[in-house]
Amino acid sequence: MSYPQDPGPPPGPGPWQQPPPGPGGPGPQPGFGPPTGGQPAGGYGYPPPGGHPGGGYPGGGHPGGGYPGGRPTGSYPSGKRGGGNVGLVLVIISVCVAVLVVVGGVGLWLLSSSGGSGGTAEESALAPYEGVWDGNLDQLDGSGAPMGVWSATITVSGDTVEGEEYNLVVTEDGRCTWEIHEVQPSETQMTFSYAVSTDPDCVDNGFVTLTPAGEDSLDITVSSVMSDGTTSISEGTLYRE
Repeated sequence: MSYPQDPGPPPGPGPWQQPPPGPGGPGPQPGFGPPTGGQPAGGYGYPPPGGHPGGGYPGGGHPGGGYPGGRPTGSYPSGKRGGGNVGLVLVIISVCVAVLVVVGGVGLWLLSSSGGSGGTAEESALAPYEGVWDGNLDQLDGSGAPMGVWSATITVSGDTVEGEEYNLVVTEDGRCTWEIHEVQPSETQMTFSYAVSTDPDCVDNGFVTLTPAGEDSLDITVSSVMSDGTTSISEGTLYRE
């Protein structure tokens, strides 16, 4: 608690009085007079400005009274901990692992969708199409008019699909090898795309749909974009050899 301040000096202490003599004798009575040991030097009076030295709140209080001082001297402890570095390392490791998982998944997808002249897929899904399939196809132009007949052989072995077309009149040996991609087998059909890059006389693209037509036969449809931009459709039946 602050002491009220007086612009003038505090009044000096008055002399202590002793009660008048009474039946109890002339000596001081309990409750009157100074404490044992006599009056302190300088007497009693108002406490000095700023509070009693060493008394009250820790630190002796602020000069002039009031609540004690704020935070002890010294800066606030730093909020940065050694564990922050560990957290950063864990974040970096997590990001690296995520990148590796994504890259690995992309690589696995590429491996399962293409591979040289033979495409690949899940072996169990390809099991109904296992074998060597061969047959003839009738080719129609964009208007539906017949263009000719050609043959195809498709081989399914394990998880690999290979294909070629033959009996062609536009190539020297009459054959074009397919580079198969995006093999998608199911119980009702199998589809894949192909490209031809080794012979400029071959139609360089196609999309194939194979549909089971019996125990040992597959209906086949091949859609190709010709050099003039029109789409040609070829249809036929392949038989297991």
